[in-house]
Amino acid sequence: MESEDLDLGAAGPGNALRAADRRAWILLALACLVGLGRFLRLGQWSLWYDEAITWADANHALGAGQLYNPAGYRAIRATVGWLGGVPDEFALRLLPAALGWLSIPLTYWAFARGAGRTRAAVAALVVAASPWQLYWSQNARFYTMAQALGLLGGGLVLRALFHSHDQAGRGQQRPVGIRPGLPWNVLVGAACVGAGAVFHLQNLVLLAVLVCAPWLLWPLGARPGPAGRRAAIFLAGLALIGLLARLPWALDVWKTYEIKKSSGSVVERLSHFALSTGFYLSPLLAIAFLVAWLGALRRRDRFFVFSGLVVVLGIAAAGVASLLARVTAQYVFVFSPWVALVATWPIGRSSVTSGRGRALHFGYGALLTTPLLVSSVLYLTIRHGERPRWREAYEYVWNQRGPEDLILGMAAPVGEYYLSPEATDLRQPERVAWLDGFRAAVPHRWGRRTRRTWFVIRPDYLEDWPAEDRERMRRLLREECRLVQRFPVTVEGRGLSLDVYTRP
Repeated sequence: MESEDLDLGAAGPGNALRAADRRAWILLALACLVGLGRFLRLGQWSLWYDEAITWADANHALGAGQLYNPAGYRAIRATVGWLGGVPDEFALRLLPAALGWLSIPLTYWAFARGAGRTRAAVAALVVAASPWQLYWSQNARFYTMAQALGLLGGGLVLRALFHSHDQAGRGQQRPVGIRPGLPWNVLVGAACVGAGAVFHLQNLVLLAVLVCAPWLLWPLGARPGPAGRRAAIFLAGLALIGLLARLPWALDVWKTYEIKKSSGSVVERLSHFALSTGFYLSPLLAIAFLVAWLGALRRRDRFFVFSGLVVVLGIAAAGVASLLARVTAQYVFVFSPWVALVATWPIGRSSVTSGRGRALHFGYGALLTTPLLVSSVLYLTIRHGERPRWREAYEYVWNQRGPEDLILGMAAPVGEYYLSPEATDLRQPERVAWLDGFRAAVPHRWGRRTRRTWFVIRPDYLEDWPAEDRERMRRLLREECRLVQRFPVTVEGRGLSLDVYTRP
């Protein structure tokens, strides 16, 4: 592999290295600055269903020992307590946002040793600019917690497996090789990645592919030597011990998930996973990853071949899981920084000796990041945080209702959160009656009474109802109800708008 950070010429290698350092630090500082967008409007967006359930379970299921991943719930509840005990949107989301921001410098730190400082800094900038990263950083869920631990542990494992030799000759580097050393890095790194599973199970998949990927370098023409085999064996042994210790728990988690998410045909589940993953990664970044990884394979760039294998194996594992249950893009969220890293491979593939070469690298980096930045700006403005406007819809109904009126709503726990601020058992709403595919007959039972009824509808949700129930609900809204207010949210490929109906 040729050095991506050396710019050798008349100025000499010392000046070139310092210039490379400056470029990397400037890019990293820019990434950290862009990443502060995670804290913008943090308390402005409405909660969505899973966020309301986070607060409900943190207060009830947690104490009853009913959760497989209690650490995230405890952490969010502790943050709310530290901020005064009021579970507003800002307090619920602050910790995920902070760890989402921390993932930016962690991306640089994890990859700089093997990929080079410039590439790692550009990867960090891609993570900072990504609207997908921004979205989950502004969610009262646990994906950024899992990702931060995955980057910390993954960086330690990479430091144990890969070693960038000092430059030799005219600024060239000898190939990056796998070596055994740093057993404590392997031990602590594997422990960190595995510990991330207390936030989400996908970290176990990350650990598994970190174990498997070194062995697949042989058939890809990047064969490690005896030292590399010893390192990989040590990592595999640690992972096997951890797997045996936690296998019953992992299987229990998966069994519970499979029962809840087994709806739809195999083709529907596979297509949903593929389309959602491509959408959230962004087609441009996905194509850049694929082209760059093929280039790294052709050049036998071991570090980037290995990093690409981590992504391919991780997404393939999730694809296999989607044969059995519905798997969504966020279940491969921990792999997104690795995608960003591999996409940077063309940057500095050879020594930059001219202004034209530097301009090409700058242009490629801008091509990766500019569309993501634009999407993030739209997310923070006209897309309303890419969430339905539940707060506005339920508050509108509450302000217009009569004392005897009935409110039926989709995402009823969210409605309860806004209409009953003191409530914590949001899974058992009292001010809002459930309206979903499992309770499709509820509106018709209430229709026999003379009470005025309000319906808070997300039309997109009706697509998941059984066909007969869906058509009956649409007929009721069309023939017996009146549309009184609409709360639009425009996001391509997603129906996030809300409609409010009333039946006199």
